[in-house]
Amino acid sequence: MMIKVRVPATSANIGPGFDTLGMALNIYNMYIFNKAPDGVNFVGIEQKYNNKDNLIYQAIEATWKYLKIESIAIKVEVESEIPISKGLGSSAACIIGGILGAVGMADKSLSNEEILKIAMSIEGHPDNVTPALIGGMTIAICVEKEIEYMKLNIVDQYVFYTFIPKFNISTIEARRILPETVSLKDAVFNVSRASMLIASLMLGKQQFLTLALEDKLHQQYRSQLIDGYDELMEYFKKNHFIGNFISGAGPTVIGIIEKDKFASNLVFRDWTIKKMKIDFEGAKIL
Repeated sequence: MMIKVRVPATSANIGPGFDTLGMALNIYNMYIFNKAPDGVNFVGIEQKYNNKDNLIYQAIEATWKYLKIESIAIKVEVESEIPISKGLGSSAACIIGGILGAVGMADKSLSNEEILKIAMSIEGHPDNVTPALIGGMTIAICVEKEIEYMKLNIVDQYVFYTFIPKFNISTIEARRILPETVSLKDAVFNVSRASMLIASLMLGKQQFLTLALEDKLHQQYRSQLIDGYDELMEYFKKNHFIGNFISGAGPTVIGIIEKDKFASNLVFRDWTIKKMKIDFEGAKIL
């Protein structure tokens, strides 16, 4: 038996949608599962990840435990497009890929809700794993260790440019820099922007997008960890981007341009710039 699972990159914490709004993007990790003589063996990953702390392994074990079945000896071949520790959902892809592969190898089936429940037990935050599984842009919240979610019917009129620096930021570091409490004023600020962001995306009101992506909960703090952030904000203005936000915990920053606009010769420092679109399908067993 061989199972191939393709999982898209994701961007979470979109603007004011901290820990809630996420979207899938059209670069992918592929996970190829085969039966093996014993254990769980990995091919195509760095040696430091080739152990039981691997998120793919944790997802596989959690799935078999949920299914109440004995562990199956398998080999997992990983083909990665999603960069690690860049805020583009590499961890979520590993988790969703591991769950779907384990389900397939066991010849079982699970609902999206069950898959997300397993993912939540590993990840702890719903805004990456949800779009990784179902695609598109999603609103996801945690309610008593389960994920409640909606997939937004947004207008497909934007192109997303990912600005990816050479350096990494750990999720732990990006969490540590955030304040434990916020003012009522800042809370209301984010509620207003998040509401406007969702409406703008669903109705195609791009004139409100710059305003709607403003945030007071996380970006002003995490931007301090991104060398060149202020310079990049000026770059976005100069090149007529209509909005931008830190992707996930960073350091990747995403700039938005209207679909019919042409952006050429984009160069910023030594950062990698990739043009992406929303992936509306999500994870697939091929």
